[in-house]
Amino acid sequence: MSSGGWEVVTKNKKDKNGAKNTKLTKTEKKKIIENSPKVEDFLPLSQVKTLYDNFNGSKENKTPKDKENKTKENEEKKKQQKMNQQNKKKENSKPKEKVAKTADKFQVTVDQVNELLETNRTRFPDAPLIWLKDLVSFLNSNISTDKKDIALSETYLHLIPAAVRVIFEKIIKSAGQQNIQIFYEGTLLLMAKNMAFGLSSVGCRIFLQLLAQMYPEMTCMNIDKHIILRNSYQNKKNIGLAILWALSQSGKKNLAVGLTLWHEVMAPMLESRNYSHYVMKILEELLNSHVYNNVNNCTTEMYIQIVDDLVSGKIAISNGTAIGELRRCQKMLRETAMKSDKIDIQSFFETIFDKISPKTNRCNEEFLKTLTTCIAHDSRCILSWEKLYPKRLFQSELLIEQLTKDWDSISSEIDAKSLRELLTVFQVTKTKSKKSKEDSLMIACHKKAEALFNKMSATSKKGKSFPWRKGSILLLILIGAVVAFDCRNHGSFEASTTGRFIRTSGVVNYGQKAWSTTKLYSNQGLAYLETNYPDYYKSASKFGRQYTKLAGDFYLVGRNAVGRLYNNTMQFVEEKKPVVTESIEYYFPGWLNTFQTTAIKQFEVVKKYSALTTEYIVQQSSNLVRWLQTSVFVGNLSPENIRGFATKALKSTQTYASQTYDWVYEKVQTLSKVQ
Repeated sequence: MSSGGWEVVTKNKKDKNGAKNTKLTKTEKKKIIENSPKVEDFLPLSQVKTLYDNFNGSKENKTPKDKENKTKENEEKKKQQKMNQQNKKKENSKPKEKVAKTADKFQVTVDQVNELLETNRTRFPDAPLIWLKDLVSFLNSNISTDKKDIALSETYLHLIPAAVRVIFEKIIKSAGQQNIQIFYEGTLLLMAKNMAFGLSSVGCRIFLQLLAQMYPEMTCMNIDKHIILRNSYQNKKNIGLAILWALSQSGKKNLAVGLTLWHEVMAPMLESRNYSHYVMKILEELLNSHVYNNVNNCTTEMYIQIVDDLVSGKIAISNGTAIGELRRCQKMLRETAMKSDKIDIQSFFETIFDKISPKTNRCNEEFLKTLTTCIAHDSRCILSWEKLYPKRLFQSELLIEQLTKDWDSISSEIDAKSLRELLTVFQVTKTKSKKSKEDSLMIACHKKAEALFNKMSATSKKGKSFPWRKGSILLLILIGAVVAFDCRNHGSFEASTTGRFIRTSGVVNYGQKAWSTTKLYSNQGLAYLETNYPDYYKSASKFGRQYTKLAGDFYLVGRNAVGRLYNNTMQFVEEKKPVVTESIEYYFPGWLNTFQTTAIKQFEVVKKYSALTTEYIVQQSSNLVRWLQTSVFVGNLSPENIRGFATKALKSTQTYASQTYDWVYEKVQTLSKVQ
């Protein structure tokens, strides 16, 4: 550098030799890789997963792998091909019976699961998250189903044996609450990703359903993450339905968790036409499974939230949602609230009573129906209403109007006596108010209370009115007895006063005309049948003549026997009556009069208690009918569903009949052409 020219700088040979010696051989590299710590040993599952995902994403942009990795992959592929060929040969050599038996078995066995767990425990001790992750991937790769989409009512736990399920439950319990929460969220995300890439997700579904049944409260711990996942895959319907299915599984065990998830995650999807029907179906199945269940933990806040979602209008429900589904869900929600262990009906009545206001016009109708249901289930609500009435005139007016509308259907369930007393109090009560609006509300309440009171008294009078059906039957029996007595006294019907009255009044002529017209049209109908359907007419006439003749013979024999018995009885009574009465008066003077009076009294007593008995039977039968309507004929057995099934069956029968007729017609036409 001092001479001012350029100098060439090179390494010495010693330096070159030293650099060559510092390089590692292949065996040394392998030892270092095997002895070095792995990522799974000191990082949680979520971070390991992100690292692997980033690695797979960057791997696509990199150059191909080294020759060593390629040779290893080729060797592994060759081994797998050889194993597959050997397995195919073994399967072909087995008899068909064994193949049929293996097809009936489960695709996963206990030995396979235990072997996988043993290897994981030796490689990753005290790492249950890794065990569970490997079990999910193992089930995804070994269990196959024909259905790619998920039905809302579908279950996947039947795809594994009961012993394998017990093993899974033990591992889940030993993992700890925090690890289970992480595993649940990761499995839910993995299911969505696998479905997006077209991979199998059966193992994810199995574990999601199992976790929801074991720890239902865990599913609503991180609702914000569920909402983010829903928003990410909402544009893909099959993945969105799979997420809805997974989140709805916990509601089958815990109603409060199910309603919370439905309100927070699923209710906003009512605005989408693709999801509104499924979201309503989830709510209906959720309520239907817990209405009459012993474990019913619905609260007042949950009820108000669900009503707000369905009725208030904050969520613009899609037009694809049927009105019948909404009404069914509202009715089932009311019944669920009435049967809940967490709700006191009296306090629930007071809370809902305060919720009614002119601002919530859409929810008022549903809240009023709920209040009438509360009054029907618990008479203490009437006392609460009496306390709230002076300061809640607007709510009282609407409730009285609702009771007037629904009185015909709920009159048998409400304590009419207490309600009648309350209405009289309303009519008498007067409040001193400075506002003209309150005065007008008071006047409206008085009028509507009077109208309801009159309706209640009218229905009570109808209930205590004369039994016209029974009276008409007794009247016909009495008329028949009078006519029979008249015919017997005069010897025949024509000589009796009844017969003479019928002839003089002209009833006979009208009767003859009616008989002649009936006979004329019947003869015309028979002639039409004989000309158009001679075979059917002959068989029917032959069959009918025999049995009509037999019925006529029985009638004649029975009439003669009854008439003979009646005549003999009456003759015997007339002959022996004076003798019997004289002997009784001789030996027991005045006994007949006392017997007659006591008989009349006993008849009155029997009449009284028979009326009470019939009233009790009617009341109990109405209770039974109400119980059947509310407990038995609900859900799939409701009249609407049964009517729908009947119409579907009728339509399918008609379509099959028409198809069969067309097929037979075509066959007949082809045969006629051939001949």
